[in-house]
Amino acid sequence: MSRPPRGPLPQRRPVGLFARLWAFLNQQRLDKDFDAELKVHIELATERHLDRGVPLSEARRLALVELGGIERTKQLHRETRSLLSLEALLQDGKYACRALIRSRRVSATIIVTLTICIGLNAAVFTVANAVLFRGFRTVTQNQRILYIDTQRDGTGCCVSYPDFEDWRRRMQSVTDLGAVADRRVAFSEGAGPPESHTATLITTNTFRLLRQSPLYGRDFDDEDALVGAPAVAIISYGFWQRRFEGEAAVLSRMVRINGTPTSIIGVMPDGFLFPQNQELWLPVVPRPELLRRDARNLWFAFGRLAEGATTERARAELATIGEQLASEYPDTNRGSQPVARTFSAFFVSPTATKAYTVVWTAALLVLLIACANLANLMMARALDRVHEMSVRAALGATRWRMVRQLLMESFILSTVGAMAGIGVATGCIGMYERFANAPTLAWSEGLLNYSVDGSVILYACGLAVMTALLFGVAPALRVSSFDVHATLKNGGRGMSPRNRLASALIGAEVAVALILLAASGAVVQSFAHINDADLGVTSEGRVVFNVSLPAERFSSADARLAFFETLEKGVGMHTALQSVALATSLPTGSAPRRRAVVEGVHAGEVDGPVVATLTVSPHYFRTVGASLIAGRDFDARDDGRGVPVAIVNERFIDEFLPGRDAVGRSILFRDGNTDSLITIVGVASNVLQNDPNRARQRFEPMIYLPLRQAPPQSAWVIVRTDLPLSVAAERLRRDVHAIDPELPIWNGPFELTERLNGSGGYWQVGINASLLAISAAVATLLAAIGVYAVISHRVGARIQEIAIRIALGGTGRQILLLVLRQTGIYVVVGLLCGVVGSIAALRLIGSYVLGVHPMDVPTLAAAALVLGTVAVVACVVPARRALRVVPLDVLRTA
Repeated sequence: MSRPPRGPLPQRRPVGLFARLWAFLNQQRLDKDFDAELKVHIELATERHLDRGVPLSEARRLALVELGGIERTKQLHRETRSLLSLEALLQDGKYACRALIRSRRVSATIIVTLTICIGLNAAVFTVANAVLFRGFRTVTQNQRILYIDTQRDGTGCCVSYPDFEDWRRRMQSVTDLGAVADRRVAFSEGAGPPESHTATLITTNTFRLLRQSPLYGRDFDDEDALVGAPAVAIISYGFWQRRFEGEAAVLSRMVRINGTPTSIIGVMPDGFLFPQNQELWLPVVPRPELLRRDARNLWFAFGRLAEGATTERARAELATIGEQLASEYPDTNRGSQPVARTFSAFFVSPTATKAYTVVWTAALLVLLIACANLANLMMARALDRVHEMSVRAALGATRWRMVRQLLMESFILSTVGAMAGIGVATGCIGMYERFANAPTLAWSEGLLNYSVDGSVILYACGLAVMTALLFGVAPALRVSSFDVHATLKNGGRGMSPRNRLASALIGAEVAVALILLAASGAVVQSFAHINDADLGVTSEGRVVFNVSLPAERFSSADARLAFFETLEKGVGMHTALQSVALATSLPTGSAPRRRAVVEGVHAGEVDGPVVATLTVSPHYFRTVGASLIAGRDFDARDDGRGVPVAIVNERFIDEFLPGRDAVGRSILFRDGNTDSLITIVGVASNVLQNDPNRARQRFEPMIYLPLRQAPPQSAWVIVRTDLPLSVAAERLRRDVHAIDPELPIWNGPFELTERLNGSGGYWQVGINASLLAISAAVATLLAAIGVYAVISHRVGARIQEIAIRIALGGTGRQILLLVLRQTGIYVVVGLLCGVVGSIAALRLIGSYVLGVHPMDVPTLAAAALVLGTVAVVACVVPARRALRVVPLDVLRTA
C-alpha cells in the first residue's frame, strides 16, 4: 500500500473564475468528496504509525497532528475553492446573525442607539447639504451657477441694468447671464377684488439658463421684453392649481396684473421655484427708468459656468470688467465692484454657515459618544465569549477569522441601525421643514430640497461603516489575543474585569459631552440675549402691513404723497386706532446708507462717512414707542416745498457731535455728483436698524428723513391699537380698499412682535439652539448610560471578590472605593479635559454666540456641575448594588 506524504493534505486549487464559480455552486458535493478523501488520508497516516509499533490511540493522535486539525484543514480547503471568499463571508454572516439573536437584548440596545444617532446625523447632513451645497430644489447643477451682485463700501447692493448688459457682453467664462428683480403685484381677474401675489421679473433667458421649461405653454422670448409688447406672464404649478383649479384653458385667460391686461403663456413644472416662493414670473422690460446706470433695480444677475471654466476664473474676469466700467463710468461705478459667489456664499450668511457647521459637528460628536458606549458594551459581550473563542481557536480558527467574525456582527448591527436611521432622518426632516422657516418668511418655503436622496443614503452608509469599525475593532482584537490554553484551563473564568480601555472611553465620553453641554449652554444663553435685546421700540399693540404703489399709476411724487396722506387720515379716523405712521422699513429692518458730511465735523473730508437713512412720516417715533429727546417731530411744513430737514438719533450725536447741540446743524449728502443739504430739526432715541437677526445689538448712527419730502414707492404702515389683530386687520383692509379698490395689502396685517420674533436669522438661531440643546441632552444621557454600564458590568464581574471582601470584614466605604476608584479617576480626567475643550470650542463659535465669553466661568461651571452630577449618580447606583451583596449566597452559587 502506498504511503501518504507527511504534513497536511495537499489542497487542489480551482483554476480561473469559472472553476471557482462552479465550486461555489457545488459546495455540498465538494464537501462530501473532501470528507471522504480526508478520512482515507487519516487512516493511511494512522496505519503508518501502527507499523512503527505506536499504540492505536497515539497513532491516530499523531496522524491528526500531522494533518494540522480536521476543521482547520476543511476551512483552508473551502477558502481555496471559494469565489473571492464569498462563501466564508456568508458563513460568517449566518453565524453572526445566530449569535446576535441569542443576545437579543444587547443587540436591540445597540440597534436602537445607532438608529437614533445615525438618524440624527443623517437629518443634520440633509439640512446642511441642502442649505450649503445642493441649492435650489429644481435647478440643474446648482454648483455650476454663479450669482453676481455689486459690492459698494464692503456691503452688497443691487445691480443696474446697464452694468448687467456690459457683464453679459464681456464675460467669456459663462454661457450667458440672466437677471432677477423682485416685485409684488396686484392680481385680479374679471370684476373681483385684487389679490397680492409675489412675482419675479426675470430676463427672457432665465429658464433656459436654469435648464427648465414650462410644463404647459411656452417660455418667454425676446419679443416679450420689448417696450410696448403685450404683457405676458408665466405662473407656477401651485398657483395654477389653487387659483385656476388646474384648468387647461388657463393659457387663453386674460388677467390683470397691476391693472394691466396680461396673457398667461405658460405653467412651470410642479415644485419649480426660483429665486423664491413666487407664484408668477414677468419679463424684464428695459424701460427708460431701468436704463439709468445709477438705478440699481435688479436684485442680482446669475450665469452658468462655461465648459472648462472655474469659479476663480470667472471672479478674476468679473473683477477686470468691474475696473473697466469704473474707468468708463466714474460717476456711477467708482467704488463699485461686481462679485460672483456660489449659492451658499450668496444666499447663506457666514454666521449661518458657521451655525450649520456647529450643529453638524455636535451630531458627529454624539455619534462618537455612542460609539464609545457601544465599544464598551461589545467589549463586555466579547469577554463573556472568551471561552467560545478559545474553543474555536483550539479547533483551528485563525486570529483573523475570529476578528472577522466579530467585525461581521458589528457590521450587521450598524447596517440595521443605518437602515432604521434613514427612516428616523426622514421623519425628522419632515418636522424640520415645518418649523425651519419663520412664520413671516413664507417666500422661502419649498425653495430648498430637503429630500433624503442618494447622497444622504451614501452618507448614512459611510457612518455605518465608520461606527462598525469604531465600536467593533477594539473588542475583536482584545478577545482574539487571549491565551487559549489558560482560558480553556480556567473554563473562561478568572478573566480580569479591569479594562483600562473601557475606562478611557468613559473619560472621553464625559469630555465630549461636557464640550457639547458648554456649547449648547452658550448658544441658548446667546439666544436669550437676542430675545431680550433692547430694540428701542415697543412691539406689543402694533399692527403693521405694507403698501406698494404700482409705478404705472403712481409714477409722480405728488400722486404717492396724496395716497399716503389719505391713508393716514382714513386710518386715523378710527378712535380705537391710537396712532398711525409710515416708514420705508420696520425696526431692525434694512435702511439704505448714504455718505454724509456733517457741518463742523467732516468739513475737510471729500465724501464723509456712510450713515444709514430711513424715511418716516410724522408721529413715527410715538407710534413705535420711541421718543424725541430734543427739537421737534416732522409736521406739515416738511413737504416738497419746504426746507429739507432731518432727525438724527442719539448714536449719531455720540459719534459725530458729542457734547454739542445738533439741532440747526446741516448735513450734506454726497450721492455721486448730486449734493443735497439738509438741516437737523430733532434728536430721537435709538431704534435698532439694519440688524434683522438682532445678532449685533448695536445701535448705529441714523438719519430720519420726512416722507412728505420724498414719498417712496413702497411703505410700511404701523398702527398702534388695543384691538385684537383680526378686528384691526379687517378695518385696515377696508380702509385701503376704500381709497383704491385696485390696491391690495402686502405682507400683513400682522403684529409687529410677530415680525420681529419671526425674522429669518432670529428664528434660525432659535432652531439651531434647540438642535444643539437636544444633541447635548442626548450626549449627556449617553455618557450617563456609559458610566452606569461600565460600573455595572464591573460589579457583576467582581461579585465573588466583593463577597469575599465583605465576608472578611470589608466596610461599605472600602467596597465603594473599590468599585469607583478606577472609573472615577477617568471621569474626573474627562471633566478636566472637557473644560479645556469647552474653552477652545467657545472660541471657535465666538462669532456665532452673543454675550458669552470663552472664559465664561458660570457657563463652564454649570455644564461641569450638570455632567458631574449625572456621572456621580451613574456611578453610585450600580455601586450601591455591590453593598447589598450577601456573601453566603454568592459563595454558595460560585
